[in-house]
Amino acid sequence: MFMNTRYAVNRFLKTARNRFLGLLAFTCSLASSTTAQGQGCPAATIAYSQESFCSNDGNEMVMLTGTPGGTFSSDPGLIVHPLTGTIKTSSSSSGTYTVHYTIPAGSGCSAVDATASVTILPRISVSPMPNIGACAGTTVNVGSFNAGQPGATFMWTNDNPSIGLPASGTGDISSFTGTNTTDAPNRANIAVYATYTTNGVSCTSKPMRFAITINPVPEVSPISDMTFCSGETTAPFTITGPTTGDGVRYIWTSSNPAIGMMKSGYDVIPSFTALNSTGVNQTATVTVTPYYNNGARCSGNSTTFTITVNPSPTGTATLSYDGSPYCPIGTVNPTFSGPSGGTFIANSNGLVLNANTGTINTSLSTPGNYTVYYIYNNANGCSFINTANVTINNASAAFSYASASYCTSTTGMLYPTITGITGGTFSAPAGLVIDPNTGAVDLANSTRGDYNVSYSVNTPNCGNVVVQTPLSIIETPKMAPSPNVAVCAGSSVPGITFSTTNEPGASFTWTNDNPAIGLAATGNGGIVAFTAMNNTNAPLDAFIRVVPRIVKNGVTCYGRPMVFRIRVFPAATVTPVGNQPVCTGSATNAINFTNSSGSNTGMTYQWTNNNTSIGLPASGTGNIGSFTATNAGTANILVTVTNSYGCSANPTGFAYMVNNCGNQPTGTGGSVTTSRTRPAAAPATDAIVADAVAVSPNPARSQVTVTYKGGTVTLRVLDLNGTPLKTIRGFNSSNTVNLSDLRPGNYVLQLVDERKNTVVQRNIIKL
Repeated sequence: MFMNTRYAVNRFLKTARNRFLGLLAFTCSLASSTTAQGQGCPAATIAYSQESFCSNDGNEMVMLTGTPGGTFSSDPGLIVHPLTGTIKTSSSSSGTYTVHYTIPAGSGCSAVDATASVTILPRISVSPMPNIGACAGTTVNVGSFNAGQPGATFMWTNDNPSIGLPASGTGDISSFTGTNTTDAPNRANIAVYATYTTNGVSCTSKPMRFAITINPVPEVSPISDMTFCSGETTAPFTITGPTTGDGVRYIWTSSNPAIGMMKSGYDVIPSFTALNSTGVNQTATVTVTPYYNNGARCSGNSTTFTITVNPSPTGTATLSYDGSPYCPIGTVNPTFSGPSGGTFIANSNGLVLNANTGTINTSLSTPGNYTVYYIYNNANGCSFINTANVTINNASAAFSYASASYCTSTTGMLYPTITGITGGTFSAPAGLVIDPNTGAVDLANSTRGDYNVSYSVNTPNCGNVVVQTPLSIIETPKMAPSPNVAVCAGSSVPGITFSTTNEPGASFTWTNDNPAIGLAATGNGGIVAFTAMNNTNAPLDAFIRVVPRIVKNGVTCYGRPMVFRIRVFPAATVTPVGNQPVCTGSATNAINFTNSSGSNTGMTYQWTNNNTSIGLPASGTGNIGSFTATNAGTANILVTVTNSYGCSANPTGFAYMVNNCGNQPTGTGGSVTTSRTRPAAAPATDAIVADAVAVSPNPARSQVTVTYKGGTVTLRVLDLNGTPLKTIRGFNSSNTVNLSDLRPGNYVLQLVDERKNTVVQRNIIKL
């Protein structure tokens, strides 16, 4: 493409130049002729842009100086326009010519004959090259280019460098290794240009084109080993691979044609009858070699697989039912000879057949025509099959019940429908209560089991016959009792698994008449663990009704429901108590505990104190009376409440903050080697706390909003042991505190104003 473009551009530039020079010469000649006419006789000179031209350059215009109106001519072989002097190089023959411009004599003036010498250089062309095909990974030899012109040079382009050849080059194409990373032929189109130079003029040929195709190295898709029995007809097998195209073929050869297959072939292994007359397995190794033929034959790696033909069982067998057709009056045995251990099967489920012995129960079989097969397999899995035909006649007597299965919970009598001859008698195995005259079954008094009910009657064609029909009594499941459950609100109720006393395959559905306990209203199977709920002040009862069922033979039998109770007692929670600031030597306020979950009746409070130095014992029960604070410090109090049902919640905490209330506005003096003592925090009275701090909601599940009017402080959240869990410095105005990462319980929210040496605390509850 590059050479085509350059060739076109050169021709365009040369044509434009010639036209410009010709126009210039014509203009000058007009001026000259005017002068000549004014002075006397005509005169002229002619010239071309150059002395030599390539034969394929197109049209070359003359440059005329002097009097116009003459005619142009030349030696034979040069095509020149007689009026314009334009040379058509593409139609001219190579050679050197003289172009004449003549003006006849007249009016006393001599004739004008102006000349110019022109050479038309020979046309050059590249000798054709054949298309080349090669295999990926092999050396590609292109050969030498020839243009039939001494001194010619060559330049070539390649539109597909992925074959392993650069996009362009000069001279001959050197040998290279063909590449193809695909499963299809990789084709490149090559264009070759020849150039030679004579008299300073270079002529370039039109492109000679040919193609180089690099074929892929084909592969064979994996083939699994095959095994057949002697005498078995195989299906045709088509060999495939990932390489595409019409040139792909697969040659296969077999190492053992004695197994019944051909010795060799292409692409498809035809169907054949597997043969093995020996007593041992016979194996043929099949070798498959792929090749691709597209200008070059490219062979891929061979692959092998095996075909094994196992011997068929030795000996023969015979099978017949000599009494066929049969009346439905009992059982019949086959006449059989041959190896034992095979299997008897029928072509239809209507024939009741013993698979091990071939015995047919004609009474239970449906009248009709059947084929019985005897299949015998040897150790290799090969078999032979014998067949026999059997006919069961219609005895003109039959009976059936509305369904083949019933539940033991079904009551009443089940009567049969008799078709054909009536007046016979009914019988059944023990456990099924049946009326021998009517065939009515007492479902309520029959026990579970699978029965064959018999009807014996005298028929004109078969004499006394016994026809049978199956009947199943399915026992309804009986629930194993589940004990009542009693828990406190907030506790986890463990999962409850249901079972029956008689049917291990039963399934269960249950209902709950009070979902307020935290359990869904309905469910299937067992009850998964759940958290008990009770938002009242009294025990909350829910009655669970469980129904068992079992499905057999398409019949669903439901058992009697079992009911048990889940009782949830109310929880008890201590109402939060605010922190108690007090000065040493002062009496504390008495604290009376209450239950925030409801009534305070029957509540027992127990508390512990981690700092007895303030004047309060380490533990106690009931309320905390007033006492005199003795030593400065903080005592954390944990309070637990238990209601009359034995239910309690996580402890609630608060703190006694005992301060030395003397006038200590600053810390002690001292150098850098002595410690300074921070003044004790000024007690925050209840009025100050109420005015300065607001916390909501409290209790809270995920976050609380804290509003403080006292300026910038440090906010801390502490556990009841005084361990800081969260610290927010520069806290002011209103902001939220995230509690979602804290476990449910009681915590202390503390605001510390280090400038005023003031601490304000609130007890918060995380739900």
